[in-house]
Amino acid sequence: MHYFHPDSVNFGYPAPKKENTASAVFSFLYTFSVLSHTFMGGICMSKSQKRILHLCLFFIGGLGYNLIELLWRGRTHPSMFLIGGLCFELMGAIHTRSCRTLPVRCGLCALGITAVEFISGCILNRWFQWGVWDYSRMKYNLLGQVCLLYSLFWLVLSALACPVYRWCLLGLRRLLFARRGAKLP
Repeated sequence: MHYFHPDSVNFGYPAPKKENTASAVFSFLYTFSVLSHTFMGGICMSKSQKRILHLCLFFIGGLGYNLIELLWRGRTHPSMFLIGGLCFELMGAIHTRSCRTLPVRCGLCALGITAVEFISGCILNRWFQWGVWDYSRMKYNLLGQVCLLYSLFWLVLSALACPVYRWCLLGLRRLLFARRGAKLP
């Protein structure tokens, strides 16, 4: 009698060596990301469908972030649409692919968004000198582009954005790709 053992399945990738833990973790994460991209909630999607889906999510994130900026600061900049869309997709990727607890995922989101904010701030504010934002008067800032207070805001906002991203993902899949009469999970 042959029993199924998890080590016997490698999804077409070479099996990691037992003594190399980093290789095993990388192999698992790579396999998980391939499978999660190919089958999103049990629906097999083509590459073009995934592109359309993520483009729609990018636009939702960009519009949502511009709305947050308008409510918070009373103004926004067109570049914030791109940054907001990128950050929304980043948050969605972290929340949908990571098996960590919600606080850890939110911490990863806050770090990722802070990194995007720092890089885009250095490009937009320091290199192009557009002056989109300036945190130089805030405590614990880095080159006036990021500060600890807003990183903590991203931590909280990413916890709120997780269900929004999943709701948008499910709604868009149903709206764009469901055949009539087909039931989606």
